Order: sequence, then structure tokens, then C-alpha cells
Amino acid sequence: MGDTALKIIKSETTSDDDQPQENLSTQAIVPTMDIYTARFLFNIMQKMVEDTVDRRISLMEKNIEARDQEVMRIIRKIQARLIMQQNKTKLPWWRRLFAQN
Repeated sequence: MGDTALKIIKSETTSDDDQPQENLSTQAIVPTMDIYTARFLFNIMQKMVEDTVDRRISLMEKNIEARDQEVMRIIRKIQARLIMQQNKTKLPWWRRLFAQN
């Protein structure tokens, strides 16, 4: 990979009054890289992004799995309650009227 550098060129010019004046200018060296280095850096970045995405997806899958288990547990409790209510013998209307529930 090329180095980045900045050169300051100092030159003295004379004006019409024969007094020296400083003339400062900059000349930047543009950083360059060859195609192989660019490809290598691209591959590294692509692998880093893929690893990060895979890690986050696996964490989301674990959270979804835990939530699904909790939902299924609640559904089973509700189903058990419904079955218990359906299996109860029906009380006559006068007992239901005075029931303590």
C-alpha cells in the first residue's frame, strides 16, 4: 500500500519591488493500493460482516425459540383449564345460583 505524505514546497520569488516573498504550496501524494490489496481487504470486510450477521441471527433464533416455548406452555395451561371445566358436572341452576365461587 502506498504511503500518504504531504510535501510543502517553499519557494522564494521576487516581485517588482525586488523584495523576496515566500510562496508556500502543498503537493499531496495520493494514497493508492493495488487490486490485490483491495481484494484482500474486501474479503476480510465481507467475512467480518457475514460473521456478525450470523451471530446476530443465531441470537435472534434462540430468543424466538425461548418465546415459542413460553407461548406453548401458556397454551397448554389454557387447554388444561378448558378440559377441567368441560369435565365438571353441571350443577343444577339453584345450586349455581347460591354457589360460593
